[in-house]
Amino acid sequence: MRLFVYFLFLMTCPLYGFSDENKHFDRVEKENYIVFYPLFETNELNDIKPNATFSLELKPLKEMMKAITSQILSPEEIKQLNRENKSILTVFFNYKGEIAYIYFILRSGDSELFTDQKLFNLYQLIKTHGLDMSKGEYVDKNPTMKDSEYRFATSFALFDFD
Repeated sequence: MRLFVYFLFLMTCPLYGFSDENKHFDRVEKENYIVFYPLFETNELNDIKPNATFSLELKPLKEMMKAITSQILSPEEIKQLNRENKSILTVFFNYKGEIAYIYFILRSGDSELFTDQKLFNLYQLIKTHGLDMSKGEYVDKNPTMKDSEYRFATSFALFDFD
């Protein structure tokens, strides 16, 4: 009997309680996509509305994302990404290009390519890399504000095939 109870305990632990040990993201499923919000940090810039427009050059951004995503996904997995309805990420960053927070909007088929760990690694690589603010310019800048007060948010493709 003891052996049966122990066996039952081992079988149910992964289902109830221990399975989320490595869970880094909250999944919010929509009709054609899944939004992944990080559980390991909060978006301190979320309540602060972007207060200026900063235009980033797309080519360096696309190249950066292609290089970073290629470190996480194999060439075979990259070929499986949806080319028409691309998965995107939204990035919150400051005037230095330091990324404060990221969330992912993955198309249903694309989300199957990313384990929780792969998504976490992707998040860390993007955050560590940051955004090169020399590759863009302010479109409208408030002359009464200091640079350190500026906050931005932008969305772009996770992997661009162009």
